Amino acid sequence: MSDELTAWFHCGHCASLFRSEADDVDGRRCASCGKEPWLGLEAEAPASSLGGKDPMLRVKVAEVEKPAFYKREVRRQKTNFFVLKLILVWAVLMALIAVGIKVLGGQKPVEQKSQVAEKAVTGTLADADMALLHKAYPKILASMSGYLSAGTPEVRNQFVRMPVDTAGKMARYYQLNPLGYVDPQTVKGTKVGVIQLPGRRAIEARWESTDGRKIDSVFFEEGGEWKLDWEQYVRYSEHPWNLFLAGDGPEEAEFRLFARERLAEQRSEVSKLNIVLHAPRFGYPSDAEDASPEFLIDQDSPQGKMLKAAFAARKSGKAIYGSDLENRDPEDMVRVRVKVRRYNGTLGRELIIEEVKACHWLTIPESGVDP
Repeated sequence: MSDELTAWFHCGHCASLFRSEADDVDGRRCASCGKEPWLGLEAEAPASSLGGKDPMLRVKVAEVEKPAFYKREVRRQKTNFFVLKLILVWAVLMALIAVGIKVLGGQKPVEQKSQVAEKAVTGTLADADMALLHKAYPKILASMSGYLSAGTPEVRNQFVRMPVDTAGKMARYYQLNPLGYVDPQTVKGTKVGVIQLPGRRAIEARWESTDGRKIDSVFFEEGGEWKLDWEQYVRYSEHPWNLFLAGDGPEEAEFRLFARERLAEQRSEVSKLNIVLHAPRFGYPSDAEDASPEFLIDQDSPQGKMLKAAFAARKSGKAIYGSDLENRDPEDMVRVRVKVRRYNGTLGRELIIEEVKACHWLTIPESGVDP
């Protein structure tokens, strides 16, 4: 085969280059695979590179190209890989969203907005309160979730009000009350509302856990965040009420308790209020435990006037600070923060109420009632 009568060809089957007679179209076969080079390409070199010879005799080694079917396969693989990445990113995003809303809220933030909107339509919430709830609720969820997820008082402290004052109280409380733990994975939000405090507003939120506990909480805005009123949340007392009644601990301490009036119908006939104090049960708002002996309080004393005002508000259905949520406290009982002193009297161990500090459990200086 003379070089002057041959040319280079490209095989579309095996991508090889081979030489063959330039004019033998029907008999042309690939030297490597033996097939007709049906996708073969004849590439010509410029005439100047061959010294001006006849174009039919110009030859160059062409750049090897992949067959068309190979290119289609590459494009198909690239497309499949892009779709796979898109599905993977979508799955990860959905997982992150699911994890984010699972802790505490479930889908409750959306439900809360619906509840708020319904209240606004019926006129039970002012527009300003509705706007506050929409803005604050995600931060409340974050604070509650962070508090419940924290393993130590030091970590929990960053999610509560007045952390410096609260740190020591929190450490002592959990030493004496190890059952106060709540698994954040079992809790969901149920209701939320605004309470009107002197000169400011706070938000009360309610939660339920899968073990049946119902939890009340109140949040105050501090530094752009909404922090948990921890003392209100755990119904904090300086010493466990049952141990104090048994003679253990300090002789005087402050407590968050329920107050119940005995012989309320005969109040006008006597000069004293007959008061019994009960400890609340965390997670079970309608229960009262550990009753005290009876206290006799002068009706005309500051303590007596505050208690009478609190009982009158409870009987009329008027909530302290305008709470919009259902009162779940035990019937005929009111919340009090009281300072109680224990001493040894003529009849043995005796108790006296030194001061009724407030008719609520919030960590604020105001009493909540106007005698």
